Amino acid sequence: MSGITNFTEFNPTNANQDTDAVYATDAFRTGGAVNGAVCPSSAFNKLERQASLMTAALALMLADKGYSPVDGTTPFQAAPSPSASLTALAGVLANIITAADQSEGVSYSIAAKGYIVLPTWLGGLIIQWTFGATDPADGSQPSQSIPWPNTFPNACLFGIVSMNLSTLTGTQDNWYQTAGWSAGAISVQRQNNGSGQFGGATTTPYVIGIGY
Repeated sequence: MSGITNFTEFNPTNANQDTDAVYATDAFRTGGAVNGAVCPSSAFNKLERQASLMTAALALMLADKGYSPVDGTTPFQAAPSPSASLTALAGVLANIITAADQSEGVSYSIAAKGYIVLPTWLGGLIIQWTFGATDPADGSQPSQSIPWPNTFPNACLFGIVSMNLSTLTGTQDNWYQTAGWSAGAISVQRQNNGSGQFGGATTTPYVIGIGY
């Protein structure tokens, strides 16, 4: 547990407590406590058990996500080991997406050579984009390896390449194709359907990679 919580369960063993069926029809629940009346201990135990269980489970979930929910009293003792029912309920509440979840693992660089890392609750997917060296108009640099802005921690799953011409030209058709990728770089090769001259235009490969 990364946070601190002093919200604890009331009657964690469910001792002397109304059953669900009894509590559902209890006059103290349906009509409220009458002025001057004594609330039976079994009904009181059920009431406080339900309220404290939900509160403690929510606090435990927040603590597990890095928050420190406390009731304002200082100093206080840390919560004792939770019961199985509290642990189970806190596990259900853990599916609630909080700001801590949304920010965990998120990073990005918005630049010509950049990336975005999605949070862990979205699988930690990483998208990167960059470009390689400009190929002269004479086509003397047909292939190259282009490093990603950041090495993918695990693997690059997919890479794609496009290209940019320095100027419009109708001389020839030309394009880049990928020749494999890795966690650190992508290899590209330029193709053309002519002699390698591009009417004075240079070409630059632009790539996108998806990984995790």
